[in-house]
Amino acid sequence: MKYFVLTILITLTIVFSACDSVESLGLTVSSDDANVSDNSKLKERITELEKQNAALLQQNRELEAQIASLEQEYEELEAQIASLEQEYEEILTVT
Repeated sequence: MKYFVLTILITLTIVFSACDSVESLGLTVSSDDANVSDNSKLKERITELEKQNAALLQQNRELEAQIASLEQEYEELEAQIASLEQEYEEILTVT
C-alpha cells in the first residue's frame, strides 16, 4: 500500500518535472505572437505542447484523486487495525 502511494508520488514528480522542462525551453506564448504566426512549424509545436500539457494536467488531477482515495482507504484500514488491536487486548485481559 505504501509502495503504491510512493509510486504515485514519484509519477507526480515526473509530471511536474516535465512541465517545468517545457517552460525552461522558453516555449511559452509571449507578446511576440506575430513572429509565431510567421513560423507555422513553431506554432504547430506550441499547439502540440499545449495539448500535451493539458493531458499531463488531467493525469495530475486523476493521480491526485487516486492519492486522496488511497489516503482515505489507509485511514480506514488504520481504524480497523486499531479496533482489532483493542479487541485483542480485551481477549487477553479476559483469559
